[in-house]
Amino acid sequence: MITSLKTRITVWYISLSTLILVCLGIALYFIISHSMMNERRALIAQDLEKIPHVVQRYGNRGVNRLLDEAQEEIPLKPSEEFVQIFNANGESIASSQNLKGRSLPFRPDLANGTPSQFATVAISGDTTPALLGVTNIDINGQPSVVVVAASLSNVSSIQSRLLATLFLSIPVAILLSVVGGALLARQAIEPLDRMTSTAQQISAERMNERIQLERADVELKRLADSFNEMLGRLDQSFKQIRQFTADASHELRTPITILMGETDLAVNGLLDDEECRTALSSRREELQRMSRIVDDLLTLSQFDHSQQILHRKPLDFSDLVIEVCEQQRNQARSKGVDLELTKTEPAMMEGDDSRLRQMVRNLLDNAIKYTPRGGKVTIELEKSNGNFELQVSDNGIGIPRDDLPHIFDRFYRVDKARTRDEGGTGLGLSIVKKVVEAHGGNVNVSSEVGTGTVMTVVMTNNHGKSDEI
Repeated sequence: MITSLKTRITVWYISLSTLILVCLGIALYFIISHSMMNERRALIAQDLEKIPHVVQRYGNRGVNRLLDEAQEEIPLKPSEEFVQIFNANGESIASSQNLKGRSLPFRPDLANGTPSQFATVAISGDTTPALLGVTNIDINGQPSVVVVAASLSNVSSIQSRLLATLFLSIPVAILLSVVGGALLARQAIEPLDRMTSTAQQISAERMNERIQLERADVELKRLADSFNEMLGRLDQSFKQIRQFTADASHELRTPITILMGETDLAVNGLLDDEECRTALSSRREELQRMSRIVDDLLTLSQFDHSQQILHRKPLDFSDLVIEVCEQQRNQARSKGVDLELTKTEPAMMEGDDSRLRQMVRNLLDNAIKYTPRGGKVTIELEKSNGNFELQVSDNGIGIPRDDLPHIFDRFYRVDKARTRDEGGTGLGLSIVKKVVEAHGGNVNVSSEVGTGTVMTVVMTNNHGKSDEI
């Protein structure tokens, strides 16, 4: 089996070219041969039609005079057309001079066909084939047979030359097709070779490499563009993962450093009772912070591997929103941000209590984080077209238009420096989107830089749906 695409293209090109050339050669040979034979038949038929008219005028003057007059009416080509007259017994009674002692076959059976029949025969004393036609006449009351023959030597000569030409030209054409097929295959594969070479150079450190095809077929150009787009996405993913690794390291290093320092002080007996209580309280906060980071990572990992199971149960989504708002007030108060729940309506649904709490907490955490001191975060929950619509609004720094399509991407952060200072990992909104979609809802965002952001979550009552994401 041929495994090389270049070889397969060459072989197919040669095979197809050879098949076409052979078929055309055979067709050409038979068309020309058939055409020449038809020409000979037409010539003999025309001569046979003239003979009865000659017999009517000169038949009473003897057979030799009749033959002379027939040759006058039917100009014979000296080497190609012959005439011979036979009696009913098959005896030759007259023949054209160009026969020169040779004799045509006596074939009275050919005169009985309608239309006239022809036969390919050999002239006695000559190996050259001839096409034979016959007609019946009466000479002075005696039935006779006139035989007209046309030599096929010219036809055979042309056929021989044509065959020789085909046998010489077809191998030459096949040789040219081999060269052309090889060049065509190399030209067709060359862009793929360049793509392969570029792909081999790509690594985590060289994700900026791109395939450049200045001249290529539409299909290959589309393939190269798709490959470049894939590389762009991979490059972006690598950058996000590197950024996330740096952020996660930073986030984990800070609480670990605090825990290590306070633990060393406590172990060395350098803290009194009050300071130990304060240190323990600080450690609890740092452990909660670390737990939050690990929980976010575990959640996304479960979503990635389709292992996230929703434990659905009937609940009032409005009660859940109220409880999360109360839990987040301390965070908002510490930043000098006013957190206000302006409107709630009962929202009975089936859902996973812990995941929905995580989703609402992430929304509020994100709003509080990017709202400056003295700002305000507003939460509203109301029914809309049979669904439940949760809206979280803030008058914070806002999100640039170019960043809006990406804010739900994992590891994506709008303000990287500020996010690190605030302790973000770029995972919160990704989790929000996953949880909302797992409950059959959707989340949208509208924002204006310097004015604020509005996050809108539309939840549906998804009774009867599968618990597995």
